[in-house]
Amino acid sequence: EIATSWRGKSHADLKSWLNNISGLSIQESHKQNSHKLSYYLPLYADKEQVMDTITARLKKEGVEASVIWSVDEPKNVGLLDVLPSKATKLHAIEFLQQELGYRHEETIFAGDSGNDMPVLRSAMQSILVANASAEIKKIALQYVEEAGYQSSLYLASPQHCGMNANYAAGVLEGVAYFAPQFQDLLKE
Repeated sequence: EIATSWRGKSHADLKSWLNNISGLSIQESHKQNSHKLSYYLPLYADKEQVMDTITARLKKEGVEASVIWSVDEPKNVGLLDVLPSKATKLHAIEFLQQELGYRHEETIFAGDSGNDMPVLRSAMQSILVANASAEIKKIALQYVEEAGYQSSLYLASPQHCGMNANYAAGVLEGVAYFAPQFQDLLKE
C-alpha cells in the first residue's frame, strides 16, 4: 500500500540523495526501516529550509515523500522522518476505515506531536492534548483554520473537564467532547 510512493527506490537511494544536507545526522540503525528514513536535526537549525530541500531532492528523483518534524523533548533534539507520502497516520486510519467500514464520524484521533499533524489538520475528529508543544498547537490551529476544519479539532484544556488535559486525560476529555454519550462514564 505505501511502497508505491517511493517508486521502487530504496532506503539507501534516498539516504544517498540526502547525505550532504547541513545539520542532518542519521539516527541509529534500529530506528530505520525499509519505509522510514530518520534523522536528527538540531533545534536551532532552519527546519523549514531543510524540509524544503529534502522534498525538492526527492521530488527530482520521482519520490513522493512526507517529511515529518517532531521534537524529542527529553533529549532536546529535533527529529526528522522521511516516509512514503502514503505512510502517514491519516492514510493508515483512512485505510482501516475503508477496510472495516467506519466513517469519519465514527473515528476519533488524539495526538500531540508533528507526526500527528496530517490527522490533526484534516477533517477527521481530532484531539490535541494539552501537553503538545505551543508550536504544534499553533501549526495545527493555523492549518484547520485555513482548511475550514476548526470544528474537527478539539484542544484539550484543564478548564473543560476538571482534569489536567495532558496525555490520557486529554484524550478522555476529547472523547467526551466528540461523543457526549461518554460524559456520564467520565463522571463515574
